[in-house]
Amino acid sequence: MSVRSEVSFKAFTGYFGANNKSKWAEHDATELIKKYKGPKPDILIDVGTGDNFYKQGQLLPEHFEAAAKEAGLADSVKVRYQEVSSLNFLTILISGV
Repeated sequence: MSVRSEVSFKAFTGYFGANNKSKWAEHDATELIKKYKGPKPDILIDVGTGDNFYKQGQLLPEHFEAAAKEAGLADSVKVRYQEVSSLNFLTILISGV
């Protein structure tokens, strides 16, 4: 989730208030990966390019990927883009197909 999207803006405003943007950054994965100093993580992000949230620019996995690269963690993050929607992806994931 990135505070640059409308969905996360609404969520963070609801949880922390509109004027507490420093608190937003404490819970934003894109902001957190920029500051991460622990052992190299293995992060897999599956993106359904058919998902309406993705099509509308609400998910922004590219921002997370760029932030990881800036933090020297590009080899720790793998993003898989698949032409499915979130509901179809969950069905595939649960069924193990």
